[in-house]
Amino acid sequence: MGDLIIGLIVAVLGLLGFGIYKSHKLDEQKEKTQEAEAKAEIAQRQMEVVHEVRKELKVIEEEKAPEKVEAPDRGDSSSRLDRLNRLHDN
Repeated sequence: MGDLIIGLIVAVLGLLGFGIYKSHKLDEQKEKTQEAEAKAEIAQRQMEVVHEVRKELKVIEEEKAPEKVEAPDRGDSSSRLDRLNRLHDN
């Protein structure tokens, strides 16, 4: 009879230990899952920023380039005087 009680106690303690082990593993898995979700959320935010920057770059690339106006010749003094006179008119 004593052996039966000892056997039952050992079985109960074994099941209790196994339950504690499984709950500990489950807690670890939950922590890993939360960390992975946090990393995924950060990566998602970074991807959103990348997409926004790409849109802005696309808009900039689609803009027309400014027209190039050639400077007057260096020895063109009459055009220089005209430009100076126009400054005075403003």
